[in-house]
Amino acid sequence: MDAIHFKVRYEGKYETRAFYTVYSVDWEGQRDLLGMYMQSSEGVARWGIVLQGLQRRGVEDILVICEDNLTGFSNVINDVYPSSIIQKCIVHQVRNSLKYVEDKDRKAVIVDLRKIYTSLTREQAKLALDAFAVKWSKSYEYVVK
Repeated sequence: MDAIHFKVRYEGKYETRAFYTVYSVDWEGQRDLLGMYMQSSEGVARWGIVLQGLQRRGVEDILVICEDNLTGFSNVINDVYPSSIIQKCIVHQVRNSLKYVEDKDRKAVIVDLRKIYTSLTREQAKLALDAFAVKWSKSYEYVVK
């Protein structure tokens, strides 16, 4: 679940609009677009309406919900789908982390982060994270955290 922002022509003028997108991936890996909604901006209250709409349309249970860590979003998800596992989107996590990395270190940090989130097993990911922490904790404690 994410809102993508586009510049669109709306009521005769160009402005940025948030397109709330919700798609699913089933057990066979097939993707389905469950909904796309346009609003002037992204907000937690609107996400609550979107989730309730999905529930009314028959989505009874969601195993994992991947979201961008919008403040309060997890609470809204728990209200509508309390048994769902909430996962923070790796793309958003990496983007957020890179805001704190100096330009000269950016490529090296990206390479080392990629070793963590592309690991095939939990053990490999833990080893890559430990190596990342040793290498970068002095310079980028927030990113390691």
